[in-house]
Amino acid sequence: MSNCANDNSFNDNFINDSFDGADYETESVVDMYLDAMCERARRYYMCEVLGIANDSGLNEEDYIRCLEILAKNGNREMCIIYGDALKDGRGVEKNRKKAKKYFKKAAENGQIFGYGLIGMMYYEEQKYKKAFKYLKMSGKVGDCTVFTLAEMYQKGLYVKKNLKKAVKLYEYIVDNYEMGDYFDKAKERLREICDTEYEEFKEKVFALFMKNGYAEDEINAYFSRPDIEELIERNYEGYTKRDVAGYSPEATAGCLDLMY
Repeated sequence: MSNCANDNSFNDNFINDSFDGADYETESVVDMYLDAMCERARRYYMCEVLGIANDSGLNEEDYIRCLEILAKNGNREMCIIYGDALKDGRGVEKNRKKAKKYFKKAAENGQIFGYGLIGMMYYEEQKYKKAFKYLKMSGKVGDCTVFTLAEMYQKGLYVKKNLKKAVKLYEYIVDNYEMGDYFDKAKERLREICDTEYEEFKEKVFALFMKNGYAEDEINAYFSRPDIEELIERNYEGYTKRDVAGYSPEATAGCLDLMY
């Protein structure tokens, strides 16, 4: 019996939809063949991702059959890859239900990123309750899943809108996924939230200050001073970090009134 890692192609007895190891004499031989199959499938996948010539020895049909066999046998890496193929219909008939099944199988075998992928699918389907459940189950594994969870907090989808939690999750991506696809997106979201919150903070300070009876044109001139803008920005930064209560809009307005 030849070692498939050294063959250029698999035989029909090796790749078949009902593979269960029954044709092989020992469990170790079955494991050897599964390992070799996994290496070929992984190589095919990497060639596809990197856009380089396929040197795995597999054609697309055999690759998909390898994925299915390995996924059915509980290989968590291949459960993710096969589930992704099923989700998008790449090389196999599109089947989102089966995709979720294999993502869940991957998660149950230790790859909790699978839960996050299920959550993202439910998010795409606008089933936010289920999306939130599975995204939370995935922990913070995968920049795409963390980003989706942050977006739910930012927009108040199923959960109560919570910009503080959204910011923490976006910051987690920036701190831990510098090479990820969502690094730049997370930074942009942080800028958006910061700009929005700062404007809201400044408007609240302005409104509180007006209650002291000053004319609006006087306040506009006062608030446009560089030293006053710097003070408001500094207090806003302290307020968002919740370090000192004295940074609140009320405290800031009071401080500005004393300085006027």
